[in-house]
Amino acid sequence: MAKQFLTAQDIELYCAEDVKELPINNDVVITDLARERARELGVRILPDPTAAALVPPERAETDRQFPYSTSSPTSASTRANLTSRSAGNTGAQVSQGELKTAVLAALRHEGVEPPRNLDEIIKRVLEA
Repeated sequence: MAKQFLTAQDIELYCAEDVKELPINNDVVITDLARERARELGVRILPDPTAAALVPPERAETDRQFPYSTSSPTSASTRANLTSRSAGNTGAQVSQGELKTAVLAALRHEGVEPPRNLDEIIKRVLEA
């Protein structure tokens, strides 16, 4: 099964819908910002290997498809490329370079320094 990412924005959306506890299975990767935001908002993250996949609350249309900044110079072209590749095809493959560009844009948007082993992380995610 593909990994699912739980972000700070997801935590805020759950909190807005009065969710106080989130049971998560082993396929969910929780970002550090999501953990911090959950602590701040009082949302408990409960590890549960038998939990069903998370269904995040609704986001704005652009956020659902592209949760990274639109202000970075490369994100518009990356977004267009990802849209054309995934339109009507939920199994579309994204290259390691495209994913790295999107991840770097998201990290810049959050004000987070990328990890030194980002290439290895992306490679592992794509292999999963």
